[in-house]
Amino acid sequence: MTVYGSLGDLSARQLQAALDRFDLGRLVSAEAFTEGLFGKNVGLTTDQGRWVLRGGPSPANTDEPFRRQRFWASCVRNACDVPVPWPFHIESDESLFGWPYQLTPWMPGTQEHNADGAAALGRAAADLRRVTFDAFGAWSGHVDGIEPFAGTGAEWLDARTQVWVDRCAASSQPLVESDLAFIGSALPADLDVVPTYLHHDLKPGNTVCESGEVSGLFDLGEGLIGDSLEDLARPTWDLARADPHLALVFLRSYEAAARVRVPLDRLRDYVVLDLLVIWEYGRRPAQSWVDEPTFEAWATTFMSPVMRAIDLARTQAR
Repeated sequence: MTVYGSLGDLSARQLQAALDRFDLGRLVSAEAFTEGLFGKNVGLTTDQGRWVLRGGPSPANTDEPFRRQRFWASCVRNACDVPVPWPFHIESDESLFGWPYQLTPWMPGTQEHNADGAAALGRAAADLRRVTFDAFGAWSGHVDGIEPFAGTGAEWLDARTQVWVDRCAASSQPLVESDLAFIGSALPADLDVVPTYLHHDLKPGNTVCESGEVSGLFDLGEGLIGDSLEDLARPTWDLARADPHLALVFLRSYEAAARVRVPLDRLRDYVVLDLLVIWEYGRRPAQSWVDEPTFEAWATTFMSPVMRAIDLARTQAR
């Protein structure tokens, strides 16, 4: 037995049985991934190729997280050129490991936390704009497809934001009035945009690159449909906190590939709304790594590198 992250003790016999379920070859080696998804990924090399086993889904005892990722991967590969894992082999039976699992190809390339990776991510984000839909909404396990939202883009964003406000109250403590006003100021009164796929966790840590381009985009489980600009929020703050100039490289690459100008004030507002997701998680009793007393105080400090990147973008545009 070998311990593989949060998946615990797994034997070579179990791993081979999982591979045999989909005729993926004889196991040569296995390694736990030390980054990403809370230790739930194991890289498997066989005599036929390389695969990633993902198990221990949350919520437990359901294959819905895997089916959700498979749906979004199908949408992406059918509408644009950003490489995503395919095929998705999903086993809902829990008898082998005690939980459902999926096997997908191990995407080639390396993670690039540098200017080349930021530029490649910008081009990939621009290409994802081609994954469009007729309505806003989210994936539903009941239909294994999109459950449309009956409303405008602004109303959809309001509804999703309210979910996170309610989760804050349920998991830690309610947001104070000044926080609610801060969040409200980031919500647009109107949003006339094409319903577009959002990865919603787009960042260098969820990609690999080869030859200067993204060669694999993964962790598709947070996907939904919204304003394409919203998907720039997380990579902007993720890159800016490493170096504001990397965020600028990302934005300029995106603009060149998409042939648009990024409205920087709206981008800043989307960063605020995205940080509400991070705040809710960080304030949970099991986490408690946020020290500031209010969301506004924490977010303002956290996003100061983003504001530096936005200032750089404004200066370049003059």
